[in-house]
Amino acid sequence: MIILLQGIDAFSLKEHLNFLKESFVKKYKDSAVNLLEIDSKDFDINKLRVCLLSRGLFAAKRFIVIKNLLGNQKDKKFLEELSQTIESLADDKDNIIVFREGDLKIAEINKKIISFLAKQKYSKKFEALSPAQTGLKINKILVKHKMIIEASARELLIERYGSDLWSLNNEINKLSAFKNFTGKITKADVELMTRQGFEEEIWPLIDALAQRQKNKALREVESLMTGGADLHSMVIPMLAWQIRLILKVKAAVDSLGLMEPYNLAAEIKEKPYAVQKTMNKIKDFDLDEIKNIYHRLMEIDISSKTNSRIDPVVLIDLLILSF
Repeated sequence: MIILLQGIDAFSLKEHLNFLKESFVKKYKDSAVNLLEIDSKDFDINKLRVCLLSRGLFAAKRFIVIKNLLGNQKDKKFLEELSQTIESLADDKDNIIVFREGDLKIAEINKKIISFLAKQKYSKKFEALSPAQTGLKINKILVKHKMIIEASARELLIERYGSDLWSLNNEINKLSAFKNFTGKITKADVELMTRQGFEEEIWPLIDALAQRQKNKALREVESLMTGGADLHSMVIPMLAWQIRLILKVKAAVDSLGLMEPYNLAAEIKEKPYAVQKTMNKIKDFDLDEIKNIYHRLMEIDISSKTNSRIDPVVLIDLLILSF
């Protein structure tokens, strides 16, 4: 059996993939089962043929996930060979091959294979969720915690995190724990526990650094602290996280080439939304420059915790002025 799982909603895609795996294991609970995940860079079409076409009385049932193979594939001959192979395996009911992709773009070179895969019975595309669909998804996540939520609280979560289900899931887990997994999550709870995505608040500072606007960057740091953000626990760690993400994305693009944000997010194991936003910034920084900024932030973080005589605000200001 061949399945294509694709789309921009990586969270729902991952949930559905886990469901398919669990169903497969349950179906063949009395048989030998192999669950395999193959990344695109490790994929070998000949090994796949040998693995799946071998037969035997005690041969293991296989559930194989192939990740991000089709999105940036430019080798026409390879795609033709792959098409022939998967067409020959489409009627295999004992083994399952899942192609796990991001938001696939159909081009002339991959049109045939993607069209074939998309027509398979259990293939599915996970589109971006509307606010109403996101609200239903929030309710579904809460059911697992045996929790409920006020409509106004749900609306505030959607206002702050949009359809980013990775962030919403994390916030719901945090809110549920805060309520001891009992009762109802209120709007007041959301306002208290989910600061307006602080990673969003740090972006104006990143923008100012990218544009080498030193005075604006200094004002942004002051604004964050005036707004209640603690330098030690919030500003430095979040700034370091954002710089590290820029470093990871730029290094990945330099190594793998430009690709769809959702495919790249899967490669570097980061949230698609954050990667998509970060990709707009990588052109503004040199790789060595980003590494230097990150290492200096780590030094500032350590110094501020171990040497009370050094004012970390001054160190941050000096870092900004060095741009």
